[in-house]
Parts: sequence; structure tokens; C-alpha cells
Amino acid sequence: MNHLESKQLLSLLRKPEHRYEGEGGPKEGMLLGQGIVLELSQEQNKLYTAILKATPKEDLLDMAEQLRQDPSSALSLREKIEWMSSEHPSKKVLVKNEPIGRLLRFFLDKKSKKVTYARTHLRERFPQQSYRDQNKILRAFLEGSKDDCEWAARYLRDNWRKDMTGAVADAWYRVGTQTLAYVILRHFPNDYILLEEPKLSKVAGYQYVCARVGNEPSFVLDESRLDTAAYFYVMAKLGRKVDPAIMEYRFQDYLLQYPYDYRLLRYAPVSLLSIEGVGRMIWAMGVLGMQDALVRLLELRNKVQDLLNAVGVNDPHELWPYFVAYLKMEIDPFGEQNLLEKEMSAYEQLTSEGRYYGEDSEEYPL
Repeated sequence: MNHLESKQLLSLLRKPEHRYEGEGGPKEGMLLGQGIVLELSQEQNKLYTAILKATPKEDLLDMAEQLRQDPSSALSLREKIEWMSSEHPSKKVLVKNEPIGRLLRFFLDKKSKKVTYARTHLRERFPQQSYRDQNKILRAFLEGSKDDCEWAARYLRDNWRKDMTGAVADAWYRVGTQTLAYVILRHFPNDYILLEEPKLSKVAGYQYVCARVGNEPSFVLDESRLDTAAYFYVMAKLGRKVDPAIMEYRFQDYLLQYPYDYRLLRYAPVSLLSIEGVGRMIWAMGVLGMQDALVRLLELRNKVQDLLNAVGVNDPHELWPYFVAYLKMEIDPFGEQNLLEKEMSAYEQLTSEGRYYGEDSEEYPL
């Protein structure tokens, strides 16, 4: 895929720096001797991270060097680019050796009247135990209540141990919680996942099964079961080759067709990231190397923000109908007419019906 030259991309990313300059000299936000502290919104930060993820390593190194040679550059941007261009080894879990046999006996003996006491102390002291004793604790909890299984599953989801396979499989058949499904999807062999596909799809979600075994020859990926955000996620996780133009069109169409519910959005920040699924798709575009599309999205976001800056309202959340209308008009200038009036009418109607709370989950379990 084509990429912007590092100088062009860096010029775009440094655009917000002008906010800290004025006739009276640098305003609050200038870090003496080190440069500007660039404050990015959550939305900007998400886009910047995805764009940098899609940027070749050699371009990141070149951009970092350009910033180091310019003392007026934003220190925060320089550090972000340097961090993205460097390797970050994963941390290892350290364990210490302490005996826990007595607590395990209390926990396993439901007549001991000390099950709750043992459960509390086993959880607290778990990190300091030997590997062997930790396994004993994990097995005991996987044989326990649903809550006990969840505690063990959350640990094994992020700290897998192959010798716990049998205990996890038994717990999955017995209680079948969502966290156990995530453990299986992350760590079990593909053959097992294919056999358990119906149950795993029901408990964890079809997109996560696709993300794990979608490249298996015997697995037929049913795209009709994936919404747009899930499709982006699955393609990114599988490393599939995609047509950037088609993916960008699907993303823009998603923004045009999304059912904007102002009962929910009214209490959320006016941002692309408040639109369900958008954060996930931006992440996927970065993984898929869609730098050009991400740059156009950043430019689109900047145009909409410039239009919003000219709207005079006291409550920033009342900018939502303007944001949606301007976003649609920038994406499709020849589309639906009188968009602002229609969005304002929808905003007034829905917000008069009362509050509705919800949020877009950005957790990627696999």
C-alpha cells in the first residue's frame, strides 16, 4: 500500500501545535526548554495511534529524528512516535514460594465453615505461591462456584498454563461462562475450538470464533453474521488481504447509516469514538495498514471540528446534531438534503423522551 512521506505525515500530525502559540508568546502548555505539551483528545489520540501503527518502522524512526532536531516540536508527540518505533518486551509474572495446603483443605471441605475465609486468603496470597501451588489453587477454584471459576479464568486468560487445559475444559462443560470461552479461544487448539464452535459463538460471540479459526480450511466464515465493525475486527485479526478502497467505503457507509440515538449520545463526548464500533474499526484500519484512509479520516474529523467551532451553544453535548449532520455532509456532499434540520428535529424528539445510558465496549478479548 502507498504511504505518505514521513515529512508530509509529520506535518499533519503536528497541526494541533499552533493552538499553543499567540501574539503574547507561548501560552500555558509550553514546557520550558523541552517544547510544547501536545494535548490530544481521546478521538485524536485513537486516530494518531492507528495511523502510526500503519506507518513503516523506518518512517517512524525518521519522524522521531526530525522531531529531535526541532526544539519547538511537541515533546509528547515526539515521545509517542519514539515509543511506537521501539520494541516493548512483555512483563513476566514473578512468583514466590509459600505453603498454602491448610487453606486449600479449608476451601475444598465445604463443611469446614472456613470456605469464605480460605477463598479470600488464597486469592490474596496467590501471586506469592510456587508454580505448583498456584496450579493447585487454580484447579480448586475451577471446581468451585461460578464466581470461583471466573476468578481462575480471568487469570488464565492472560497467564496461560498448558497443564490447566483439562481443568478448564471440565469447567467449561460445567458452567460455560464467557471468560472461560475467552480462555479457550485464546489458548486451546483449533480442533477443539472447531468442535465447540456453536457454543463458543453463542457465549463469546461469532466474531471472536472467526478471529481465531477463520483461516482454517474446514471453517466456513459466514460474513452475513458479522456487522461492519465485527468484519473489520475479524479481517485485522486474521491478517486478511483487503481492498482499502472497499473497506474505506464500508466505513463511511457505516457512519452514514448508523442509527444515531441522541438519548445515548447526548451524555457522551462529541467524538467519533462515541459512535459504537468506530474505535474498533480505527484500530483495525491501523492493523491492516490503511494509512491513507486513516489520514483522510483525520482530515475529515478536523473539517467537522472546524465547523463545530463556529457553532455557538453553551452545552457542548448539544453539538451532537451538528456533528452528525456535518459528518454526513462531508462524507457525501450530494446526499440527503436539509440534514441539519432533520438531525436537530431527531435530537429534540429523542432527548425529550428521557435519558438512556449505554456505552461502546472497546475490549478485544482475543
